[in-house]
Amino acid sequence: MYDSRDIDCGTIVVNTDYITVVNILTWTARGRWCLAIKMPEEVVS
Repeated sequence: MYDSRDIDCGTIVVNTDYITVVNILTWTARGRWCLAIKMPEEVVS
């Protein structure tokens, strides 16, 4: 779905957009640690 080079080349450029995609993929695999990065207040509460 995504190339490793894309992460290195467009990490800062597509930070918000990329995190959203990774968030969904990682959210299902890891749990919701990615969500904590975007909205820790919601996760903590």
